[in-house]
Amino acid sequence: MDDEWLEIPVFIRGITPVSKPLKQDAQHKGLLNLINIALKKRGKMLFVERPLNIEWGWDNGQKHNDRYLAKAQLILGNVTNSITKKINDLSFNPFRILNNRLRHVFVAGFSDMFYYISSDGEKSVRRTIFNKLSEEIHKRISEKKISLTILAHSAGSVIAHDILFHLFGRKRESMDAINKLRKLIMNKELRIRKFYTFGSPLTPMIFRADSLLMKVIKKEKINPEDIGFLYHDNLTNPRWVNFWDKDDIASFPIEFLYETNNGEKVVEDKYLDLGDRFPWVHSRYWKDYRIADYIAKTF
Repeated sequence: MDDEWLEIPVFIRGITPVSKPLKQDAQHKGLLNLINIALKKRGKMLFVERPLNIEWGWDNGQKHNDRYLAKAQLILGNVTNSITKKINDLSFNPFRILNNRLRHVFVAGFSDMFYYISSDGEKSVRRTIFNKLSEEIHKRISEKKISLTILAHSAGSVIAHDILFHLFGRKRESMDAINKLRKLIMNKELRIRKFYTFGSPLTPMIFRADSLLMKVIKKEKINPEDIGFLYHDNLTNPRWVNFWDKDDIASFPIEFLYETNNGEKVVEDKYLDLGDRFPWVHSRYWKDYRIADYIAKTF
């Protein structure tokens, strides 16, 4: 780690449909432990700062309406499951068991994205996350500058990408927490060192914006500087590694959408075979030593 910077790992992830998903903290700690083991083997400095866990979508004391999301998912999931079981349909369908599981995933998982891309959900989640991020960074900033390594899973990767775009891109959303963080960036007191995503549905999410839609049509690529990967930072590439598995139907490759830096990848896809069953494969990223080792290698 650079002595000039205080390196803080930041976890942002999609939620689970329970009222208080404490298991997430254990998953974060488990992956961070694997990363530190891999860093030590490579003779690199370890993450020693307390990780920053950005939570959203359940009631952990925040005041915005996203705190009701996990509870609402549970209610809808239980009701629809109960109704489905009562239907007496004797037709032969060998995929029915799979369909029932996928219907549960749809309500419990994909609805995270439906909520986030809605105008109400976007505002609520962004307020929750930006307020928490700004509050924690200003608590920890001292004589050292703050450097962030963001690790984001599933819907959390979409939210993390939006955070970076609002901090570094041309789009200027007016919000106190954002403005405070931008001021730190302008004063060179805050930077994004690395970005690691797992099971990310970010690629199809570009269709939320006409500007990105037209880039696809015109075969143009996105400038990585728009999300904070500045060429003059003197940090090694890749700055963003996206882990994915083709059997995880919620994950997609992403690097083809981004420009390179003089032919060097700023954004890199890293394919891993984590399993062959969805949705279980979607949560396997947290325990895989190969991910931890590749993070250590690229850090």
